[in-house]
Amino acid sequence: MNDSNLSKFGDVLVNFLFSAAYLGSKGLYDGFKVTNHVLMQALNNSRFKAPPRSDKHQRGDYVEALIAKAWGRLLTMDEMVSLLSDSIADADMGSRESSTDAQIRAFTVLLDEIYERASGEQLL
Repeated sequence: MNDSNLSKFGDVLVNFLFSAAYLGSKGLYDGFKVTNHVLMQALNNSRFKAPPRSDKHQRGDYVEALIAKAWGRLLTMDEMVSLLSDSIADADMGSRESSTDAQIRAFTVLLDEIYERASGEQLL
C-alpha cells in the first residue's frame, strides 16, 4: 500500500478513532471530521519531525499515514481509542476553539505513543 492509499485509509481511521474516543469519554456520539489543522499542530507538538517543505495538507496526510501504519502493528484500535479518550476526558468540548485544542492534545499524545513504540523504526 503506498503512502497515498495509507493516508486515504488513515483519514477514515482518524475520524473513526476520534468519534469512538468522544463516545467513550463523553457518552455522546458525534461524527467528527478531524481537520488537517489539528493533525498538523499535533505533528508539530509531537516528537516526530514533519516532512520538509510540506504544507498543512501534506502534514495532515503524513499523520494519517503514520496512524494507519501504526494500527495493528504498534497499537490496537482499542489502545488508540483509549489514548484519545483519556486525553479528552476532562476537556471542555463546548466551543470550537476548546474542541480544537483538545483534539490537538489528544493526537499529540497518540503520535508520541506511536513514536515511543516505533523505537527508532522508520514507519514511512
